Order: sequence, then structure tokens, then C-alpha cells
Amino acid sequence: MTEIQAPTHCPSCNSSLEWSNHLLYCRNSDCDSQSAKKLEHFAKTLKIKGLGPASINKLGLTSLEEIYTLDLDTLCEKLSSDKLGQKLFEEIEKSKLVALETLLPAFSIPLIGKTAAEVMFKYLDKNKTYIPNENIVLQSTLHIRESSQQIV
Repeated sequence: MTEIQAPTHCPSCNSSLEWSNHLLYCRNSDCDSQSAKKLEHFAKTLKIKGLGPASINKLGLTSLEEIYTLDLDTLCEKLSSDKLGQKLFEEIEKSKLVALETLLPAFSIPLIGKTAAEVMFKYLDKNKTYIPNENIVLQSTLHIRESSQQIV
């Protein structure tokens, strides 16, 4: 019987892999594969239609912040389609209005999923405004990304 050797380095960034609970993890925060998967998860959680793996690749996105810095002209140019660019721009704009209990799980924070976020926000006054302006997503991604890297 042939023994299968586990990989020792990440196939994407070539960083050393670490074992944790019988699973291998790449701990490189700059790993392209991890960045792409986090972007896909963020887009899927916020229901940003049109921002899948192919679009992420075409747009050259590497971080969550970059999603909200894209303008309509850049989207149309990089996607080579005015119609697709317009639709994606509208979806990104719509994502700025999601509820906090939807936004929080999108950041891929360990142990903070949909259920945990719902429990956390269950006691907030729904009539009170907690978001001072639309830049909260950009500011939150910077802060939460730093915080989640410290958790790992």
C-alpha cells in the first residue's frame, strides 16, 4: 500500500502549511487563493450578483476594500461590457444598505456566522441608526481584517 504524503507548502503562495485539528492551513494573510475565497464569500453573503470568481479575477480584486473603490467606468472597462458593469455597480451600491447582522458574517471572522450575528444584534434597537455614513463598510473591513488576523 502506498502512503500518501501531505503537502508541506501552499500550492498558491508556497508558504509553509500548518496542521490544526487534523487539517492543513496556510497562515499567509497575503495568499492569493485565500483572498479570492474571502472575496467570493463576502459577495455571496451580501448577495452581490455578478461578483463571482471570474469577475473577481477580471477586476484584479485582492481585498474587500477594493470592491467599494470601483467606479462605474472602471467596472465597464475591466468587464468589457457596459451592461455587466452597470449591473455590478448597482449590486455593489445595493450591498451598502444591508443590515448589520448580514454584514458581520461576510467578513469571515472565525465563529461569527449568520446565527451568531443574529444573536448579537437581536437586542439592538432597529429604529436607531448605527451607521453614520456609507463608508462604514470600508472602515469596517480595514478594522475587522486587522482584528481577524490577530485571532488566527
